[in-house]
Amino acid sequence: MMPLGCQLRVAGVYAASLTALCCLLLLYCELAHHYLVLTQCRWPDPLPGADPGLRVMVVSDPHLLGSRHGHWFDRLRREWQMHRSYVSAVGLLRPQLVLFLGDLYDEGKWSEPAEFQETAARFERLFPVSEDMQRLVVAGNHDIGFHYSAHQHLWRRFDVVHNTSGVRLVSVSERVHLVLVNSVAMERDGCRLCAAAEKQLSAVAETLRCSRSPNKACDGVQRVPYSRPILVQHYPLYRRSDSHCRGPDSAPRSERSAPFRPGWECLSQEASEVLLSRLRPRLVLSGHTHHFCRTEHRLGPAPADGAGGASAAVSEGQETVTEYSVPSFSWRNRNNPSFLMVRLSADRHSVQKCWMAEERTVIALYLVGVPAALVLSFIVTARRKCVRHLREGPSWISWPLCLRRHPVHKHGTWC
Repeated sequence: MMPLGCQLRVAGVYAASLTALCCLLLLYCELAHHYLVLTQCRWPDPLPGADPGLRVMVVSDPHLLGSRHGHWFDRLRREWQMHRSYVSAVGLLRPQLVLFLGDLYDEGKWSEPAEFQETAARFERLFPVSEDMQRLVVAGNHDIGFHYSAHQHLWRRFDVVHNTSGVRLVSVSERVHLVLVNSVAMERDGCRLCAAAEKQLSAVAETLRCSRSPNKACDGVQRVPYSRPILVQHYPLYRRSDSHCRGPDSAPRSERSAPFRPGWECLSQEASEVLLSRLRPRLVLSGHTHHFCRTEHRLGPAPADGAGGASAAVSEGQETVTEYSVPSFSWRNRNNPSFLMVRLSADRHSVQKCWMAEERTVIALYLVGVPAALVLSFIVTARRKCVRHLREGPSWISWPLCLRRHPVHKHGTWC
């Protein structure tokens, strides 16, 4: 029988080897893997001209869990994945602006004030912003509720915490303008939220119109160095379905042909046409569906100028604008999350997608790594001296693992 001291030594060597290998596996899967995957991402090439373009990271639908859905491990796992991916991306890519396209919270529409404040503080910890970065946010239906349940206290508390509003014009550089829209407020039924957003939309449209074509009617209207804006919102613009969407992160084939319900899966056709005709954006960024999609929209004719100017020419009415629907950032909503990397200058833009670590890859690493750690720990232990007592000699397990057999000593077999 193996002496007690030898048994304890063997057990200690095995436990130490297994612990070390499992710690290395954990560090790789939870830290290094996220970083290494993101090293493959590259910003689009600098835009032509002297201005290389503003670097913008576009994130959608993180859905931070509250107290109602999921459980503690689900919340811990998903939030760690998003935090590591976000921090690694910011450290590697150095964006100048980060856009969050709504549904920051999964249960914002149900949260009591204390829980909402706790979730908002958690959002700040998970998605920190450095001094040389800017962050802009729009509201989603999970943050304040769908239109029928978006009570005043819900959207007001979100506006206060994240400095948002129904419609807002933000100039992130001299001639790069974003129009941030609360999609829930685009129902156009005269509700308090919708009425305020409609008034703000008119003011933003007037600012852009007067900046583009100033006339006497523009006296007293704020102006900016004009360039066509980027429309940023949670809901996609009106489309019938995702049937035209392609790519590994687009909707599953079984869901692509499902018709979209205006006000639920997308904006209504009327609201979409109003936004396109009045703002005339050059790019649209949206989220909500959790799947990637690229859609081309016709702008239609521009509205007449306030001073009686003519509508845009027919050729201008045939212009199109590209909308990118950005997939969810969370493993809870999809196995292969991603985000967009956009370069913006005064009159140009370029878009690149960045893939994040896949959940099934990390699971596969654990499924292969844990058994490998068990085997390697056994090999390390079997190659230590004092594995069998002298009277028993080398075991049938430990003997083949020896590179050479040593002479038998008084206290045991050396392997």
